[in-house]
Amino acid sequence: ANVCTAVGQLLTCNAFERMVIDEAHFIVSSSVSFRNAFSESLAKYTSQIPVTLMTATLRQQDEDKLIIKVGKDNNLLKKYKTSIWRDNIKVNIVTPASYNMNTSENSYQCTQSKSDVICLDRAMLALYMKTRTIIYCMSIEKVNIIYEKLCKLVEQSTKITNKGSIIIHCYHSKIADNQRGIVHQNFTNGTADIIIATCGFGVGLHCNNIGLVIILDGCHDIYEYVQYIGRVARGNN
Repeated sequence: ANVCTAVGQLLTCNAFERMVIDEAHFIVSSSVSFRNAFSESLAKYTSQIPVTLMTATLRQQDEDKLIIKVGKDNNLLKKYKTSIWRDNIKVNIVTPASYNMNTSENSYQCTQSKSDVICLDRAMLALYMKTRTIIYCMSIEKVNIIYEKLCKLVEQSTKITNKGSIIIHCYHSKIADNQRGIVHQNFTNGTADIIIATCGFGVGLHCNNIGLVIILDGCHDIYEYVQYIGRVARGNN
């Protein structure tokens, strides 16, 4: 409600030529109370100025809903669509069946799932190569498991510790708001090396130097996948 009120107050100043809403899919995917309040604000004020909606993950079935929510007549709508793909992104799908476990340096691999071992191997290589990384997991439990195991591996590895201070964070809904803010700040300013997180991390996050995204357990849907891979290789890096 506070956000909607603030938007309305800004629009009443008549100081804007255009409103641009990034990650616009949240208008039809967030909580019911927020959707209704935000849509009412948009419908009330945006009839006077053009509105640009930007999103890479709007479901086809939600497109008409979004148009209605912002209070725009379909005849006035202009759609511009482009590919979400970028030439500087390389996707590599690694399965336990195709991975040579004998090459793993993880001494505890017999007690872990093969997928976890692959993830940790890649994360350790990323740390060695000084490649800033996000690891996405489907559950808070898996985030905590990978975080604890990776921290333990780093402590045991002279190859990594010899390269200087390593900062690893975990991020999920059970972490206090102020701590989540610190994690965001540390990652965007380049302090943190690896973030292990659930899907809540990264939407709208722009960092030019994220070199690797590891998706450990898969995604809920293709839209979530697009959000994940969209964190990497920004700024033509």
